[in-house]
Amino acid sequence: MHSALEHCVQARAERERAFAGQSQASRRFHALRGLAKAWIFDLPATLHQAAGSAPTRALLVKTALAYLDGLAKEAGDDPVWLRETAVAYGRVGDLQAESTPGHPGDVVGALATYRKGLELFTLLVLCHTSNDGSQEPRTK
Repeated sequence: MHSALEHCVQARAERERAFAGQSQASRRFHALRGLAKAWIFDLPATLHQAAGSAPTRALLVKTALAYLDGLAKEAGDDPVWLRETAVAYGRVGDLQAESTPGHPGDVVGALATYRKGLELFTLLVLCHTSNDGSQEPRTK
């Protein structure tokens, strides 16, 4: 009886640690998600105004695409992930295509990036035909 009680106490403690770890992981995930949105949506606006920002823009695009490609592989059929990742691909494509002084724009790269976003939107619609919201992409 004593041994069973010890196992019960130990199992409860392990369960509480698991919930605490899950909560911490969730907080970290949301913080990282906010950082990614800032990188993809807010930072490019400041680059547009900065002279000589072509190397920074190229690094931002490269980093964002690597991040989004990883998310796209993990998205599965989750409608929120699919939508947000597709919208972000569109924003990165806009950044690639944008022509500014010192940066003529990368139309070919932008089209490839837009295509990735379109593939995710298509998957979203196919996986969630009853979700009317899946057919209207959100910005930010």
